[in-house]
Amino acid sequence: MPGTHIACTMFKTSEPKIRVYFQHMEHGIIEKCYDSKHGWYDGAVKFPKVQPLTSIACTSYMSGSDTVGIRVFFNAANMVLEMVYDGMSWTEGHFHADCIPGTQIACISWMNGSRPDVRVYFQAGHEISAITEYVWTQGRWSSGKLALPPA
Repeated sequence: MPGTHIACTMFKTSEPKIRVYFQHMEHGIIEKCYDSKHGWYDGAVKFPKVQPLTSIACTSYMSGSDTVGIRVFFNAANMVLEMVYDGMSWTEGHFHADCIPGTQIACISWMNGSRPDVRVYFQAGHEISAITEYVWTQGRWSSGKLALPPA
């Protein structure tokens, strides 16, 4: 789709691997995968259809020596949702939060012991244009900072 938002992440198991997420002409989000053995190929994740030019963000983390976790966040009807890869399969994540129309999304992750910590940022409407933070830690979502200084 012309003007699509693009998100990408890289992780290394036995070799570096790349994942790229973007929106196709039928308004779904697709995953393209790369590794040196297979080159580029289509990913297995199935996203719901969303409005054109939706915001997309992703992050990945290693939760074991060969186990990767991936989280992809996107805007669907003014709600930020997530898809989660746990090293075996994709599922709809537990994260869902209202956002303003046209918000951008950003996320980051790291390992905290044996569990990932994830932060996701977007405009939820607090103080009109402030950035809101949500936190995934100890296996659950919670509110972080509701209103970083307004833009």
